Amino acid sequence: MLSAEKPEQAPRAKGLDSAVRKKAIGGLLKAAKTGHLEASLRQFEETAEAAEEPAMTLEELRRPAT
Repeated sequence: MLSAEKPEQAPRAKGLDSAVRKKAIGGLLKAAKTGHLEASLRQFEETAEAAEEPAMTLEELRRPAT
């Protein structure tokens, strides 16, 4: 029978994870407020649309080299 208890984690590790998450979320919120997030997404979409066809198709990559 499996135990329902979760393995214990060090309190320091939990705090670090929380601090990292808060910093990442804060960065995203700041980027959204300043318009950098929208500009980055727009630039990514334009780059993806302008990308050339891949040199090889997936099927060509799967074929063994002879």
